[in-house]
Amino acid sequence: MEPLLTLGPLRVTPYSLILFAGALAGTLLAARKKAVRPALPLVILLALLFGHVVWCLLNDTAMEYYGFSLLFQPWRGGYTLYGALAGGAVGAAIAAALTRQSWLELLDALAPGAAAALFFARLGEYFSGQGVGPTVESEALCFFPLTFLPYGETPETGDWVYAVWFWEAVTALVLLAVLLLRRNRRRGDPTFLFLSVLGLTQIFFEQIRRDDYVSLTGFVRFSQVGALVSILAVMIALTVMRRPRPLRAVLSFAVLVCAGLTVMYVEFALDKTRYFPFLYAATAATAAAAAALLLAARGRQGRMSAGMTALAGGILLFSHGLEAPTTDIYIILYGFMAWALGCIGIAVAICMQPQPKEGSL
Repeated sequence: MEPLLTLGPLRVTPYSLILFAGALAGTLLAARKKAVRPALPLVILLALLFGHVVWCLLNDTAMEYYGFSLLFQPWRGGYTLYGALAGGAVGAAIAAALTRQSWLELLDALAPGAAAALFFARLGEYFSGQGVGPTVESEALCFFPLTFLPYGETPETGDWVYAVWFWEAVTALVLLAVLLLRRNRRRGDPTFLFLSVLGLTQIFFEQIRRDDYVSLTGFVRFSQVGALVSILAVMIALTVMRRPRPLRAVLSFAVLVCAGLTVMYVEFALDKTRYFPFLYAATAATAAAAAALLLAARGRQGRMSAGMTALAGGILLFSHGLEAPTTDIYIILYGFMAWALGCIGIAVAICMQPQPKEGSL
């Protein structure tokens, strides 16, 4: 990437400027609360350190080329989202212990800043060549914001690809707006909302990416595993803190497990064989668990949503069994994934609701 400005060894590129703007915006948002300010240096430092070190440890090619010293050269690039989030969380935990604050309240205050920084980071991916989806074959789909020409390319020299980075940036911006505008929040709600929305969308977007993502087993990607782990952590924390009725808790985790299996089998169907047999059983189990959860949580008012959730799963199963053309089957498989992630979102949302009154399920 050609630098905009060179100051000795410092090369200022469009990507670095956008990242700096994101770091500044995130810091200013988090620093609105005085209690957060002492924690910011440690949070930012460990977020950068963990984000880079995790990427290095998972990237054998880069480590072989640069050697062990790459771990201590973050300016060479290479970061993972969930490595950075883990580092920030560790930094917040240490800062909370030193300043005698609540760790969860500190994370709540940091959540909007993290969403703002992520928004700018996603925008910067346009200049770094990341956030790229599959190549577009149909000229009718060659328009922004659905697709785009990579930075520096022209229609004569490059191909149109899906603009995954743009929709990830939109997701971060919407999440930021919700975190800033939401009122009467209970302790932990901003953190739980940030992790669950980010995790659910990241699982979907990460599957579409065709860039330098970090892979664990060839087709299972680190960000997807990190997203699932973070959602599981949110569910466990909500169960411990909010203490939902046993039936709600059991059904919520049943939805998480069944929908997680559905997402995993979609991965197999997308990357291995289109018709993965266990996808049918996992989808049916997810539909049953999600419908039961809605009925248990909302009673009669949940009948319509429970029926629509089960119906959507049935339509996907029926469509998948029609031996559709190759161009259609991928749309159906992505539909499975989006639907299963939506079911997990329902489970998280129900767990975040206030504890039901005595006598209810």
